[in-house]
Amino acid sequence: MRSNLSEWNKFIDDHPEAHLLQTGNWGELKTSFGWKAERVIGKNCGAQNSVPFDSWWLFSGIYSQGAGGENWIDLLPEIDSLCAEKKAIFLKVEPDLWEEKEGLPFFQEKRWKRSHPIQPRRTIFIPITEDEEQILASMKQKTRYNIHLAEKKG
Repeated sequence: MRSNLSEWNKFIDDHPEAHLLQTGNWGELKTSFGWKAERVIGKNCGAQNSVPFDSWWLFSGIYSQGAGGENWIDLLPEIDSLCAEKKAIFLKVEPDLWEEKEGLPFFQEKRWKRSHPIQPRRTIFIPITEDEEQILASMKQKTRYNIHLAEKKG
């Protein structure tokens, strides 16, 4: 079911594993850049979808990233309905917990194509309580090289 900001924030509070781009504040921030957040909550999952303001658009596209909770595949019929309502010519889906086999029948039925992800696939947490030398020492040599190269190039 579609949800308002208040319902969405409660959902996010109950799902601390949700991606930063799923927070209500992020959805509201995107309105400054010509997007509208359409939020969908299922039995134990949810997704915040970015939709361009469509008052003057003939067609639009929808980006759905980081569905929180379990069984995100259950959201796809509602997101598909949102796409039809907004006259979307594409839907870009990037759930945090992508399981190829889980959504495959739905995607095959709709003849959806796999594309390259927009968001990084992983996040690495680095404790900043250590000094810089300790942090760099814990990294691979190539990573340290790239960091030093970036410093040289400003």
